[in-house]
Amino acid sequence: MSKFNGDEIKAIDYADKWIGRTQPMATAKDLPHFFRGGQLEQLLTTFQNQVNNNANFYIYDILGATKSGEITLAEAGYRTMFSYVLPAILYGMIGRGGLPKDLKDIMVDLSTYHIAGLVIIGRWITAMIRGWDSGSTIAEAAPQQASRLVKAIKRGDPRDIISSAAGTIGAATGLPPAQPIRTIEGAIDLYTGETTDPRRLIYSEWALNQGKKEKKKVKMYGGGL
Repeated sequence: MSKFNGDEIKAIDYADKWIGRTQPMATAKDLPHFFRGGQLEQLLTTFQNQVNNNANFYIYDILGATKSGEITLAEAGYRTMFSYVLPAILYGMIGRGGLPKDLKDIMVDLSTYHIAGLVIIGRWITAMIRGWDSGSTIAEAAPQQASRLVKAIKRGDPRDIISSAAGTIGAATGLPPAQPIRTIEGAIDLYTGETTDPRRLIYSEWALNQGKKEKKKVKMYGGGL
């Protein structure tokens, strides 16, 4: 209201414009044509509304607005910092369960934050960079969990069989959700002494270990290497 000197109509239009530009829309009229397709298209675009919206924001409200002279380079830098750089690093911190360990972590965060948003291929490229973990859609998660279940049965590992069976059911049906499975696994590992990290009640072992470099084991023989 203060920006438009108390003009309520202009203030409402301004607020509506930025809500539409920054928040994911779900109504058919606001979705790209591919997102409004059949079951296959909807399956492949699960959780893609926000990242698609982000792409439009970068292309039109940062690059396009700068090129047309609508905003200055300083404003473009400000928008880039708060819509791209900081969210990418924070998202990486949430995924790892901690601060970036080095410059490589930051570079991975910045590169994968938007690549992951590419329909179909984005998650696969991100997985090749970060490492493979449970997928986000049924098309990705169900086969991965089923494969894990088969391997667990072959090994005869009761804990992994229960966990992977629950994961397979969850990936195929949506129930139970992934977080309770991670929490149960973390609680079991804390109880059995497999881990002492309380973050395992929230994060998977893979999430906490990603990016860690294995230390080479050095064996000592009579004072020599």
